[in-house]
Amino acid sequence: MKITGKEDLRIQKTMAGIHAAFEEMICEMDYDSITVKELCARAMISKKTFYRYYECLDDLLMEYQEDISNDYLKRVRGLSIPDDLEQITREFFRFSASQGKAYENISCSNAYRDIQASMQRRVMTTRSDDDVTDGSPDSDEQSVFMSYVTESTLAIYRQWVASGKRIPIERIEEMAVELVCRGSQGFENAKRRKRTAEQCDTMPPDHPRP
Repeated sequence: MKITGKEDLRIQKTMAGIHAAFEEMICEMDYDSITVKELCARAMISKKTFYRYYECLDDLLMEYQEDISNDYLKRVRGLSIPDDLEQITREFFRFSASQGKAYENISCSNAYRDIQASMQRRVMTTRSDDDVTDGSPDSDEQSVFMSYVTESTLAIYRQWVASGKRIPIERIEEMAVELVCRGSQGFENAKRRKRTAEQCDTMPPDHPRP
């Protein structure tokens, strides 16, 4: 249940208790080990109260994921890929570094693979070519490009967390920019060369070449 701040104070306290207990449990155990019974005990509510707001734990997890995604999307609003890929990469690491243990577990643990995939789809939806038609060869290439960007960025973050975040955040940012952004530039340059060649093929023989 989304809280707008206009609800009755008792409802706001109940929801805050549910969210706090859920986040605490995410930090302590895998998702499969979380039960409604224990969550309710920690939140000091009845199971009937929980089911008044959520049909199941998956709904609560999805709401938690959406809140995280929305917070991140606010940081990168107005930025697009590939033009702003470097800034987007930096913002991802700055945002991730500011989050707590629950975010790390959801982002890195195999127990949350489904929700990770959902977060990736939601966050990394910006297209580098608005005029690319789905199902076209260019669309397929763009899908490969976006997969490279998202997976490589997350792989760097997960390894950083797994190694205890010993590398300073400023350095891991720079490494990610070099590895993700500089590598993607080769793909973008190849696309530009391909477009230039296609334009040349449609020009009259005596027309100046770009």
